[in-house]
Amino acid sequence: MVGFMACQENASQALDPEALSFDTTDASELFFKNVRQNSYRKEELKEAKLEVYRHRDWKDTESPARPLLVPAIVINWRYDQAYLLLENNSYWPLEQDPLPIYWQQSTPDGNVVEEGQMDFTFGSKKNLLLQAAVLYQHIVAGHQLFIGDDKQPFLNEGADREAFRVTLVDYLRLTEAL
Repeated sequence: MVGFMACQENASQALDPEALSFDTTDASELFFKNVRQNSYRKEELKEAKLEVYRHRDWKDTESPARPLLVPAIVINWRYDQAYLLLENNSYWPLEQDPLPIYWQQSTPDGNVVEEGQMDFTFGSKKNLLLQAAVLYQHIVAGHQLFIGDDKQPFLNEGADREAFRVTLVDYLRLTEAL
């Protein structure tokens, strides 16, 4: 039982923004490539010496039916670094910058207990990582997410949430922030 519990990821672990990094180690890259890589589709950008990994569970990412932000892990093996890329689908309302993302915690009977807002902007790789970490924490907390002034549901489907969460956990392990 102790061995099983030791292998479980601590999904409720709070992330320290100061601990977020782009640096990888040989051990973390080896773990990712030997254990986690099979969960991803790999794209090699040979001239740039980059490998891009997109989780296999992301289905129908170009569907205009709902807004998506799909995280991808980019490994720069030349410099022992990894970056988190957030790819939007065609539904994403790019005309709003920054784009408000609303979150709320509701009781089982639908009463809103807690709510808030963050402004999402595409920008530097550090900015994207920090914003993805905030979204990850909202997903782990079970908050419902909405984007735009019209509050379109966002990352609220179970498979989307889980693929986002797993990708972030893999990235945070790769950079040893978790």
